[in-house]
Amino acid sequence: MRLIALWTAGLALLATPAAADVQPRDGTWQGTYNLVSAESCPSALVPHTDDIPAANRSYWRDYTFPEPFDPAALAYPKATLTWEKLGENSWRTVHRHVSDSEMGATVTESVVLFDVLSRLEMRHTFAVTITMPDTLARLNGISGSCRMRYTLDHRRVG
Repeated sequence: MRLIALWTAGLALLATPAAADVQPRDGTWQGTYNLVSAESCPSALVPHTDDIPAANRSYWRDYTFPEPFDPAALAYPKATLTWEKLGENSWRTVHRHVSDSEMGATVTESVVLFDVLSRLEMRHTFAVTITMPDTLARLNGISGSCRMRYTLDHRRVG
C-alpha cells in the first residue's frame, strides 16, 4: 500500500508542469544603459552617462521574439553569442575580444547576465574587464585591468 502511494505521488510530481520562462511581449522596446561602477579605467573608456545625451543612452526597436524566448533575439546582427541557461528567466554568456597593436594585445572580456523580469521588462548586466599592455596602460595613467559594470534595462513601450 505504501509503495503504491509513493509511486502515485512520484507520478503526480512528474506530471506537474515545470515553471515556465516568462515570454516577453512582442512590440516596441526601449533600452537604457546605466553605468554601475568603474575601477582603474581611463576616463576615455568610462561612459559617463551624465555627459551622454539621452538619445545616445537609449535605443528604440521593434522585436518579435521567438517562442520559447531566446536572448539571442536581442543581439545585433553580427553578434554571435552562445547563451547558457542558468535557471528560470536567466541566461549567461561570455565574450572575449583581442585587439592587437604595436604595443601588444588589449583583451576585453565581457560576462553578460540576462534576465527576463516580466513580460514588459528585461535586463542585461555587463561585467567588462579590459587588460592593456603595460606600455598602453601607463600612457593612460592606469595599472592593472580596467573593470566596469553597467546595465542595459529594456522596457516595452508599445
